[in-house]
Amino acid sequence: MLNLKTKVKFTRSVKKEKDDEYRPIHDFIEVLAPNSADLSPATYIQVGERYIQSFFVDGWPSEIDFGYLHPLVSFPGDIDFIQYIAPVDKDKILSWLTNRIEGIESKLIDRAKQASSRGVLSKQEELAMLQQLRSDIDNNRDRIIYFDNFIILAANNQEELEKKADRLMSKFGGTKDCLKPADHEHDLMFKAVSPLAIKRKEAWKEMNLAAGTNLYPFTVSDWPHEDGPILGLNYDVGSPVLFDGFNKEHVNNFGISLIGVSGTGKTAMLQKIIAGEVPYGVYHAVIDQEGDLKKTIETLGGVYLPISRYSDLRFNPADIEVEHHKERGLIVDLQGKIEDMVNLSAVMAGLTDSADHKVIAAYMDRAWRKAYEKCEITEDPRSLYHDAYFDPQNGQFVTKRKKKPPQFGDFYHEFCSLAEGINELQGTVLTLERFTDKGTLGIFDCQTNVELGKAPCAGFGLRDLHNSELLPIANIVVLSYLENRFLKKRDLDDGSLFRVDADECQELFKNLYSAKALETYFRRFRKRKGGPIASTQNFQKFYENEHGRAVIQNSDTKIIFAQHEGDLQRCAELFKLTEGELEFLGMGLAHHAIIKQPKYSVRVVTQFSPWEQEIFFPEHGG
Repeated sequence: MLNLKTKVKFTRSVKKEKDDEYRPIHDFIEVLAPNSADLSPATYIQVGERYIQSFFVDGWPSEIDFGYLHPLVSFPGDIDFIQYIAPVDKDKILSWLTNRIEGIESKLIDRAKQASSRGVLSKQEELAMLQQLRSDIDNNRDRIIYFDNFIILAANNQEELEKKADRLMSKFGGTKDCLKPADHEHDLMFKAVSPLAIKRKEAWKEMNLAAGTNLYPFTVSDWPHEDGPILGLNYDVGSPVLFDGFNKEHVNNFGISLIGVSGTGKTAMLQKIIAGEVPYGVYHAVIDQEGDLKKTIETLGGVYLPISRYSDLRFNPADIEVEHHKERGLIVDLQGKIEDMVNLSAVMAGLTDSADHKVIAAYMDRAWRKAYEKCEITEDPRSLYHDAYFDPQNGQFVTKRKKKPPQFGDFYHEFCSLAEGINELQGTVLTLERFTDKGTLGIFDCQTNVELGKAPCAGFGLRDLHNSELLPIANIVVLSYLENRFLKKRDLDDGSLFRVDADECQELFKNLYSAKALETYFRRFRKRKGGPIASTQNFQKFYENEHGRAVIQNSDTKIIFAQHEGDLQRCAELFKLTEGELEFLGMGLAHHAIIKQPKYSVRVVTQFSPWEQEIFFPEHGG
């Protein structure tokens, strides 16, 4: 049996400088028994010619997403780590859970006696979670495991080691997962991480199997979805990849980010999702920038609505509808609507985030308030309708006759009145005039004449606005229309499933306010349990914009196709891609994608039926 102590000579020898950062160890015995080691410093040890600092994980957050330790696995330095695993005795953990559950139940009873609601909701949620965990363990569906995670970091000199240690610690900063240096114990940690695996330090932390499985960002070939449309074949095992995008067992929200450069199959994947989910009863409203989705929408029995200067279809972005609030019942969110209209007006005026432009936005806010006041629209749902009256001509009592909301021209009139005598506002007056019905860009100064009806899906075609200043504005108008005429009404029915699909929505990041609008509407769609889809071939614009990153990061499903080299590295950083996933995407093959969700990741090759080929690729003759 090897004895590490008999093989190590402890000295204080000065190491020689090495130029290479990652010095390979060719001699296995050097790991087991280095020629010398200096154990005197508290913050590191010197083993042979290398300086070593060690760490251990002293805590975890309450929930662990897939690839949680990706910053550790992908750390660019000479690093080694080991994980020790030991099962927790089943009877012991069941006894602990029972005591914990009884303690919470006792506190809830006390709160009820005191007629106090302080902390009740959080305790009820904790109680439900613990009861479910106890049931799963008792029925062998889950188990609790002890985990010990030890890390050693090596460098050529002390200064380099300190920099690497700071960088590693910063990867885990600001969270409850405590990555702590093992000061005064680096020799014990070195033995624990070495091939000898001599464990003398205890830092056990418990977690269940699902959390333990999620620690490392290693893609598995198993994909758990058992329902939904087939998106393609599993690249690793050849099995069908189903997509059950509204299953809360797999995701916390239903948003999707779809990313890929031109020619990789991104749009075809979007079409597969639409064509696959609509027969399942999922309503899709698609904002189609380039006209690629028209045939798919119409083939599925949907309505396609082209928006242009020459179309008879009209949309008033100032439309406002009643909605259901969980606590207040039926309301009119007038304040939120005015904020949206100020945001849209700021896009039209080309405002930025400067202090002067914020003052202009404040005047816009006042003008929109006056416009709604003149229409006598308030937060009272009854204010949306004219008073009931008796019509003597047909002998009927007329009720629920809806008022017309203000148009952009009404706002413009109020803004001009406020701007009189204020030189700083005159440039904005001229800019906004272009968007009135008398201007060259005034297609949205109107009353809405479009209703979606009973179609299973709808497309909004913006191709004719492709090179126009109206394109980002039209995107916002459609999002506003869908919220008012579709989603707010849908909140009151049976809660059927829906998606709002924004294809090539990077166009909205040309302006701060339009980018903010996209994030705001997507957040509202998710809150109404919808599944918004953000699709783009320009990931860089998303990555460089705080609102774009929020849209992507807050979507629990990411579908990633091949990227340009720079974007591939950005994807790796944002989505915690493994080296294998990077290599897969780096091949640049069309219709090869990675689908990532909080707990799972799969490599998929998109497959198309003859019917889909005919619909999705008409330019190729089907």
